[in-house]
Amino acid sequence: MLLPELGEKCLPTGQTVAVIQLNEEERKRYENVPVSLCMDTGFYCFPPTHNGLMKFGQYQSISLSLFSLSLCDLATDYESCLCVL
Repeated sequence: MLLPELGEKCLPTGQTVAVIQLNEEERKRYENVPVSLCMDTGFYCFPPTHNGLMKFGQYQSISLSLFSLSLCDLATDYESCLCVL
């Protein structure tokens, strides 16, 4: 730990963020989607902008145990919140 005297007061975090361009039909379909956050997985999304850009991502605290997870484990958790859209 870089600053052991801080203990649990300072925790590393990370976010995977993506922005996609929707076509006009998709923008209209999702324009009323609320800002969403799935507390179980950290998946979040925002409604599209007026020009069709939609941002979504996954927030996660990082610990040494994270490195023992496989990418498949993370993908499975991510997919469980796709029903938000």
